[in-house]
Amino acid sequence: MRPLPGLWLLRVTMAAIGLLLLVTTANLVEAATASLPAPAPPARPSGPTGAHPAVVQPPGSSLPSGQACPPAPSPAELSLLGDLRTRKAALDRRAVAIAARQRALDAAEKQVSARMVELQSLQKQIEAAAARRRQAASADTMKLTKLYEAMKPADAAAIFNQLDRNVLLQVLDAMNIRRAAAIMAAMQPARARLVTAQLAAMRARRDALLPPPAPAAAGKGG
Repeated sequence: MRPLPGLWLLRVTMAAIGLLLLVTTANLVEAATASLPAPAPPARPSGPTGAHPAVVQPPGSSLPSGQACPPAPSPAELSLLGDLRTRKAALDRRAVAIAARQRALDAAEKQVSARMVELQSLQKQIEAAAARRRQAASADTMKLTKLYEAMKPADAAAIFNQLDRNVLLQVLDAMNIRRAAAIMAAMQPARARLVTAQLAAMRARRDALLPPPAPAAAGKGG
């Protein structure tokens, strides 16, 4: 999972503050070191010529190179350094919180992914069960269709007048068109008209779901 945009900006800010702290600390250490008095050179023993010993430079005098000692860090600089340290500590705590949030989001994403896999598996099982039911229903419909096709039209019509509408539509849809016409001619007229309209609507809905036929290949011109 990609890191949060705020975490990247926080890392850049912490790096800049750390660099600023390093430079400020180095300047303060250099200033504090320079403000210390220079160590006195070792006294030279008086020789036979009676030369005078070297004079030790008093504290606060200029350096041997002739440069003045840098001043000690001011209270404002010390306050700035303390403020930078405080801000760095706050940013560190915020980075820890963002990292914890990132881990929580990663864990939640893993749980969602696992749940999606379970749901997909369950959906496949449901679809397979539905397909088996459709196959079983289709087999039963074909058995009924053959049974009614073997009957006399008048006997089949007497049953169709009382048969459940959904079952009747499935049987008529699978039946031979001539056998279906003979049976419907012997049915009650109102019942036959209603079944005819419903059968036409059912076939129209089914045809609307089918893909369009492929266009016929154009013949070669002569």
